[in-house]
Amino acid sequence: MTKAGKAVKRKGKGEKGQDIAQQNGSPEAKSKLESPRSHRRYLILTLILLVVLCFLLYPSISSLINSMQEVRHASEKRENEKEPDKDLKLKETPPESGPDAHEKKTEKLDTGKLNLKQKSTKELPEEVRNFKPTVLDKLVAKKIFADGRRLPPIELLHQKPNNSSVRVYLFDDFLSEAECDGLRTVHDRHVEETSKLNPVICFDSISTLRRHIKDAKKKIKVTPRDFTQGTTCLNTSFSHEFKDWIRANWSYSTAFYPGESRFSKVFAARVEQATALKSENGGKFQITSYPRGIGYKTHTDCVLNGQDKRDRFATILVYLQDVAKGGETKFPELGIWVKPKKGRALVWNNMNAKGECEPLSVHNAAVVEEGHKYIIQRWFYYKSFYSLGRRPPEPHLPLRQPGQPRVSCDEYENGSCRWYDEWNYEHIIDYEQTKHTLI
Repeated sequence: MTKAGKAVKRKGKGEKGQDIAQQNGSPEAKSKLESPRSHRRYLILTLILLVVLCFLLYPSISSLINSMQEVRHASEKRENEKEPDKDLKLKETPPESGPDAHEKKTEKLDTGKLNLKQKSTKELPEEVRNFKPTVLDKLVAKKIFADGRRLPPIELLHQKPNNSSVRVYLFDDFLSEAECDGLRTVHDRHVEETSKLNPVICFDSISTLRRHIKDAKKKIKVTPRDFTQGTTCLNTSFSHEFKDWIRANWSYSTAFYPGESRFSKVFAARVEQATALKSENGGKFQITSYPRGIGYKTHTDCVLNGQDKRDRFATILVYLQDVAKGGETKFPELGIWVKPKKGRALVWNNMNAKGECEPLSVHNAAVVEEGHKYIIQRWFYYKSFYSLGRRPPEPHLPLRQPGQPRVSCDEYENGSCRWYDEWNYEHIIDYEQTKHTLI
């Protein structure tokens, strides 16, 4: 190649390099170099804006999420209420008590038919619709003989002037020693067996619970939310704690019903013969024991100013054991008091002939100072009703173990805490709305 050709070639390379240099210095080249930097700046600014927006919108988003969760929980709760846990065992009918408790039980009510939410009589079973109530409006005491014992009534006269229709009668040796001993033995055995489970404790109101907590000198705050769902009862753990606070300071009651033992028929017939209190107007038989330090505050067995005539017209109470000191039954407005004596019966009317609760029938059980007090009692109703004297179906609430007893603490001023081997509906919150349909 000639020198001129080489020169041209070198010149070509130089021109090429020069052209490249010129291109790099041009605006187009600069734009191409700066483009990635601009993209990074835009990306950073976008991320910053997103962070700021998230920070500003966080409260609204959080509130929305919480609302959605609450709706979901409410929906789940409704489903759970409609379909309760099938594996959860509910309390069964408590064991029988009373003499000859192994004998044939009375026929139980059909829990499927007796729905508390029935709104009209048309929905009730035929035997309920056709039931004819009887009225019990008088108490007539007379002398009888039982197993060779002569049982004359003694009227206890009012020691205070009044115009009350309440009459109080006393029968000594109304029950024999063997009958008293048998009732006490069965009662104690049943209480011991049932007490293996701690009771669920229920109250008539939150104020009663607060008064008891105050007496126990516990500085804690409670609200209706401390009761289990649909009831005025404490849960099992709180019940156990409350039991320790008040040192299980209560009486013990066990019940048996007409037909559940031979003794129920014997006792009912003897009462009717001596007092004219008709068996068909009688309720359950209840045995109650009062340990030392326990009594029952002043109360009436009927509801003052009540409109429902299905109320306790009369009461019979029999002492099953002597009490060394205390335990008297007192009628403060009548000036009458009776000392417990084994086999002694006390009977009185709580209502007048019109079916009105007598205010002067108020009475109390004095605190047992020495010994242990046992009684059996039965209430007779002014107007009978279908389920009277029949063991009723028990409520499903509160959720509890089979055979678990309850303790009921009612009006603080007029009541006390009492242990029971059976459940009723008094602790159910909607009971006030449904009790008038009870049969």
